[in-house]
Amino acid sequence: MNISIKAKIYWSFFILVLVFVLNAIITFNALHSYKQSANHFSNVTDPSLQKLGDLNKMLIESKMYTTNWVFLRSNQEDKASLLKIHNVDYQVLKSNLNILSSQWKEKPWIDSLQEFYTRFESLLVIEKKIMGSLQKFEDYDDPVLKMEAEQMVEDELIPRTVQLTASLNKIIHHQQDNRNIQETSLMGSTIKLRILIGVLAIVIICVGIFLSIYLTNIIISPMKKIRLIINNLGKGITGTIEDYTGKDEIAGMVLSVNNLSEKIRATAIFAEEIGNRNFTTSFQALSDEDTLGRALITMRDNIKSGDEKLNDAQHIAHIGSWERDVKTDYMQFSDEMFVIFDIDPLSFDFQFQSIIKFIHPDDIEYMSRVSRENQYLPPVPYECRIITAKGVMKNIWVETKVVLGKHGEIEKTFGIVQDITERKIAAKKLEDANRELSILFNSIDEIFFSVNMTTLKVIQISPMCENLYGYTQSEFLDNYMLWIEIIHPDDKHLIENEDEEMLRGEQINNQYRIIRKDKSIRWVETKITPTLDNARNL
Repeated sequence: MNISIKAKIYWSFFILVLVFVLNAIITFNALHSYKQSANHFSNVTDPSLQKLGDLNKMLIESKMYTTNWVFLRSNQEDKASLLKIHNVDYQVLKSNLNILSSQWKEKPWIDSLQEFYTRFESLLVIEKKIMGSLQKFEDYDDPVLKMEAEQMVEDELIPRTVQLTASLNKIIHHQQDNRNIQETSLMGSTIKLRILIGVLAIVIICVGIFLSIYLTNIIISPMKKIRLIINNLGKGITGTIEDYTGKDEIAGMVLSVNNLSEKIRATAIFAEEIGNRNFTTSFQALSDEDTLGRALITMRDNIKSGDEKLNDAQHIAHIGSWERDVKTDYMQFSDEMFVIFDIDPLSFDFQFQSIIKFIHPDDIEYMSRVSRENQYLPPVPYECRIITAKGVMKNIWVETKVVLGKHGEIEKTFGIVQDITERKIAAKKLEDANRELSILFNSIDEIFFSVNMTTLKVIQISPMCENLYGYTQSEFLDNYMLWIEIIHPDDKHLIENEDEEMLRGEQINNQYRIIRKDKSIRWVETKITPTLDNARNL
């Protein structure tokens, strides 16, 4: 199957972009999963354990305060604490625990917690009976009431409290085991994520290297042969490429170069005859647009005029050249001009105004101004767009030169045209790729930064710094010491020896506390990868 080089380049870029997009999707999904697990760990598991501990403490305190209610009639502080547990603390704690337990993944343990509530609330009823029997200071002097209260403490309160404690401990131990499992899973996920990112990065690099080598081989190898032929032509040595069997754009170039070489060989033979002053030698111009051949024929009739025309012809006798007779407005084109403008040479009238019609409407004024302002100056190149005869928009590079008459009037204009559409497309793709990288840099949750260790100046830092530190990008960029100043004073010793490790090219992983702009304290983990120059300096 014969695939054009243009298609190969498009497909290569498509594959590279596809691999990059797949890398971004996989990384995003992995980060999203890790974030969900971390959020559940910090927002559900740890708070649940804390609240369960508070509930266990409340159970023990309620038993202690109830016992003191019976045996210590004057301990008003414990009585107030017990009333607070009954009236406020238990309901608040139960409400918070219900919110957290609704996010537990194992329903049997949710049911166990609800069962605990029922049994604990029954215990609270017993405590209320005890509290109700000994409300007044004088009630403690009634032996019957005092004995009944003590009996309820011994027979009901203490045994039930022991049972509830054991039941609650089972729930707490399960949540602690669950926490350990989640912590281990998070650590494993972190390692897998690092490996995944590394593998995907290696894949992208390998794909990029493979595609670059592949494109280099299919383009550079035949181009070297073409360059050799052209260089030899520049030295007056004609030759052809015989061993290229492809059927793509390079094959067309090879054919064109071989054709050019053969025609130059025929023209060289004719020029040699002219150099030998054999002006009777027969020579037929290769085409109507063969400016070199026509120049040689003119040179045969007038050697001086012919030499001048030959020099000009050698300057513009290449792909995409044209010449215009200002008086008649007639134009002559090289073959590539028909290709660039998608013109049918059999139907085109070769008038200057006809070629002007192909210029993009938005660029006509610009082209006219450049031509008008620079028509008497050395050739000034410019770019503009055209809409070809087939309706295809292209970008072209144009360079024009004028030939003046005896009285300074413009007699002829000629120049060259280059199709730079593919170069423009490649530049646009590069711009789009840079924009996507910028979006990824500005949207990823983790903070990426780079610092010039010679000046300690922050070169760049991602916008997420404001979420973690409370300081904006501009504040970090304006104050190169800010990233050190916000480290907690008690933790600054953790980074004192980092320079020695970085000078060895070692990656630095550190955990320490920082003081946010709002004065709150957070733990952070930093990973620093040093870049050393050839002298092993940062």
